[in-house]
This record gives sequence, C-alpha cells and structure tokens, in this order.
Amino acid sequence: MRSLFLVLTFLIFSSPAFANDVLSRNNLSDEDKIFGLSHFWREATYNFGHKDQVPDLDWDAAYQDFIPRVLATQTDLAYYQELERFCALLKDGHTNVYLPQEMYDARDQLRITLSYLDGKVVVDNVDKHLSDTLPIGSEILGFDGQEVHQYMNEILIPRISTSAPHMYPRIAINWLIRGPQGATARLTFQKPNGRRSEVTLGFDRKISDYEWEKTPSWNRDANVELEWLGNGIARVNINSFARKEVVTEFERILPDLRTAIGLIIDIRANRGGNSGNAAEILRHLTDKPFKTSKWRTPRHIAAFKAWGDGLELNEDTEKYVEMAEGRGYHYGDSFEVQPAENPLVRPMTILFGSDTASAAEDMLIMADKFEHLTTFGTSSFGSTGQPLFIDLPGGATARISTKRDYYPDGREFIGRGVQPDVFIEQTINDFRKDRDPVLEAAIAHLEAETAER
Repeated sequence: MRSLFLVLTFLIFSSPAFANDVLSRNNLSDEDKIFGLSHFWREATYNFGHKDQVPDLDWDAAYQDFIPRVLATQTDLAYYQELERFCALLKDGHTNVYLPQEMYDARDQLRITLSYLDGKVVVDNVDKHLSDTLPIGSEILGFDGQEVHQYMNEILIPRISTSAPHMYPRIAINWLIRGPQGATARLTFQKPNGRRSEVTLGFDRKISDYEWEKTPSWNRDANVELEWLGNGIARVNINSFARKEVVTEFERILPDLRTAIGLIIDIRANRGGNSGNAAEILRHLTDKPFKTSKWRTPRHIAAFKAWGDGLELNEDTEKYVEMAEGRGYHYGDSFEVQPAENPLVRPMTILFGSDTASAAEDMLIMADKFEHLTTFGTSSFGSTGQPLFIDLPGGATARISTKRDYYPDGREFIGRGVQPDVFIEQTINDFRKDRDPVLEAAIAHLEAETAER
C-alpha cells in the first residue's frame, strides 16, 4: 500500500524575464483546453474514491459550467488555475492539479516562512538580512493592501483542494509566499512588540538559498534523528516515509533506544511516503499484531452498469443499481502485521499535527490500539489514499485519489484528520517564547508514567 504526498521543489532559472515569458504565454489551443478539462472530468468520474465527501456536487453540471471558463482564459497559467478551481470542487487532499515544471521553476519565494497560530498568520522564520525589519513572531495583517485572510479566502483558497477544513489556511499561507520571479508583495504586519509596519518584498530567491535566522525544520538530511531529553527519555524525529532507508536508519538506532525508559516519536513534519515503511518501523515498537486500514475503491464494470440501469429490473439485476448510479465499490479489508523479533516496548508517545499527512497518518491508524501509546498534538492533514496520475496538455499533470481509507473498525479520518488522545497546540505566545507545549506535555506524561513503574 503506497500513499504519496507531493512536495514541490523550486529550481533556479536565469531571470525575471524568463519567468514573465513562461507565466504569460498563451500556447494552448481551445482544443487543448477542452481536452484537459474533459480528461480530468472523465478520470475523476470513474476513479475518484471520495464522492460521498461532496454529496451536493453535481459533477457533470460543474464540467459544463467550466467549459466556457477555460475557453475564456487568456494565458496558459490562467487555464491551469481554472483547472485547480474545478479540481477543488472535489475537496480532497490527494486530488490535485500541478503546473508544468517550468512554471514552478519560474516562481520564487519571499524571504519568510509562515505558520498559522491562534487563527493568525505568523512569521516563523526569516532571512537573516531581513530579521530586524520583519522579526520572527510578527503577525501578517495585510497582503498587497488587502486584509490577509480576505486575500487568502478570495484568491487562494478557491484553488485549494482539501477534504479537511482546518487545512485551508495552512495550505494557503504556503501559497502566499510564492510568486513570479521579479514580482513584489507589500506586507502589513505587527511586530512582537506591538508596533505596526509595512515592507515590500520581492519574490527573488529560492527557498534553499536564503540564510535563515533559524534552522528550518524541513532542511534535514536524515530521515531519522535521535535526541536524548534526559530522565531516560528518547525523542525520535521521523521526517519522511518516502524512502526505504528510513527503516534501516531506524533499525540502526534501535540498540541505543533499548536503554530508554520512555520514547517520543515525533512525526509532526512527516508528510508521508510509503506506508509500508511506517508499518516496518511500528513492528519494532509493539509485541502484539496490529492492523492496517480498511479501504474501498470505485468499481466499474460496463455490463453490470447496463444491467443496473435497465428498464426492467429484477432480482438478478437490482444488485447492480448502485454501480449504474456511480456508487459501486470494491472493498479491501485490513490485514494483520506481526511484531518483529525482540521488539522494543516502552511507554511511548507520538506527536503529530496538521503537517502529518498521508503515510504518516497511516502510521497513526496502525498504532491506534497500542496499549502503551498516548498521542499528543492537533488534527492531522486528513488525507491519504492511492493517487492515479494523469497527463494534461502543455506538460501539466494531475492526480486523483482512487482509494478511501478507514480505521480497521470502520471509523473515518479522511476529511477531519486523525485526532490525538491529548489535543494541544502551540500558541503565538508559546512560539515567541520558543516553547513547544506539545513536546513538554509528552515529556511530562512519560515522566509520570515511568515514575509509577
């Protein structure tokens, strides 16, 4: 079982002139535009696995509505953005439209990164050369003269596809700081000391080129990192499940972990990869079998659909009505995973949050019944599944989630996120004081657990 969560990378190209040429071109014909819209509509019609997420969506009517909209676009970029809006109607985090690579290459980033804390847009990192002007911990109030939430709601969120409402602003703030090479954005903000100010920044560098004030959490070379927190408690950051090496890296630190009396697994920055890798790691952390998620996927058999749509239904053909109405599914049961030999079983916590996605969420589902485990944090990303990739005109691509996953007992987590045992999140004040209340709560819990033993 494989779940993917794409992380976009931005490569360096020569000049703003290049970006302007790429982002303003109008090379797609009307036939291309109709084909791309129709191709996505058709594949989603047959293969989208989450139709019950959007019960009020008339997908065919939406397709008809978007035909004149895509034909009216004046640039290729505007066309792809209309496809994003069409895709966003499906409200699924594993169903997306991706621009051609050269359009991504033509975009740069502002010299900041952002977090969404207490319902506010907060600067969580900044290029060192800008730190006095726009300090870490500042709240962004406006973007190009418009209140920042209004800008996100009107310009960005209509193009964002997610099944979990809490993810809209968190995805939007990542889109907010990226734009065409050479363009600028005017930011109104309030510093941590309460003073309001304004600055105009350029989209002029790649994210990897800045001299960041703080070491970025995403700039990690290792899939697995071990840190000793004192009192015999070990913290293990697992940053990705994308590569098989994550399993061997974890197994490499197992001998050291056997000296721990409490264990913290931190997957707050883990955006997924291969859920099989997550299962391989969990096998070392329990002495009991555990189950993977249940799932279902759309099922279409042409003859069955015709029989179910027949004029004279009978007892032999009534069972095909759901398929005729586009509600036919194949169901896959969970399967049991056996623990590894000589597993490491200690009081354990897992930390996760809104960036915990896809295969990392699969890990949480598999660990749900671990008796020695308590989870801390906030709602996870709320999306996993097997995406089907398709090509679109002009070098763009799209993916459509074909599989809906559930807990082994049938509970839902798509669209709401996995919920922690202890819900706790960082506030703006916590961030400004460099406090990590989620980690602190996990440490306190393990100290109490181990003291009782």
